Amino acid sequence: MRYSIDDAAGIRRAAQEAALILSEAAQRCRAGITTGELEALIRGDILSSGARSLFDDRSRAGSPAFPGCACFSVNEEVTHGVPGPRVLARGDVVSIDLGLDLDGWCADVATTVIVGESGGDSVAASLVRTTRELVRHAVEMIAPGVAWATIARELERRSAVGGFGVVTEFAGHGIGRSLHEPPTAPAYWTGFDGSDFVLEAGMVLTVEPILCAPREGRYPPANDGGLIRTPVHLGGDGWTVRTSDGSIAAHEERMVLVRKGGAKVLSVVE
Repeated sequence: MRYSIDDAAGIRRAAQEAALILSEAAQRCRAGITTGELEALIRGDILSSGARSLFDDRSRAGSPAFPGCACFSVNEEVTHGVPGPRVLARGDVVSIDLGLDLDGWCADVATTVIVGESGGDSVAASLVRTTRELVRHAVEMIAPGVAWATIARELERRSAVGGFGVVTEFAGHGIGRSLHEPPTAPAYWTGFDGSDFVLEAGMVLTVEPILCAPREGRYPPANDGGLIRTPVHLGGDGWTVRTSDGSIAAHEERMVLVRKGGAKVLSVVE
């Protein structure tokens, strides 16, 4: 879907508000706090902004309504982690994902932090850094006339070179009046069963790589030099998705406007 300049301004306001709330949540992510306490703080920020949560009571076939305004996925949890009494500890890898509606425009953003740490050469630090770099590389490539497959293949290649696995069950997407709109924009290409599309000015997409790594190091290179896929499974709560091999996961999501000559990141997370 393509949006007008006026429409894009509305989406940008929602994206900026969501990014601000997410940035503050990431800063609050310290040892000793529970994911439920973080969720309550985010809920207050969303209400104070005049927006409404898009995750509260969200339904999915076979699962109970989601009990929160944000997802907190820790270590081997990939996405859709349910907030609750879990106490965060130093070194935990925490992905926070939230969505909101502001004046009829939707925003969807995510980021990953390591509790009590910044930078460094650990496996977790490299994983988080590489996942964020994939977003940057995608933004640099986005421009009208570019086929998404070109971008997806490059993101897949960079993931494999780094020795990181890719979660292929989730992908970026269009966003605007609805949380999920076409097209589907994966951060990989091998085995993708959807359709390619050509970027056009006015499109608003989420760039959303999810990478994984074994706790003790990187994955060995794939035999064909291509996609390293990390298997996942759904937890007993009906929402939390976990890696099946115990690998840690990092999830980054940014909203991007395609415009003449390139791209504009609408949700800058500090």
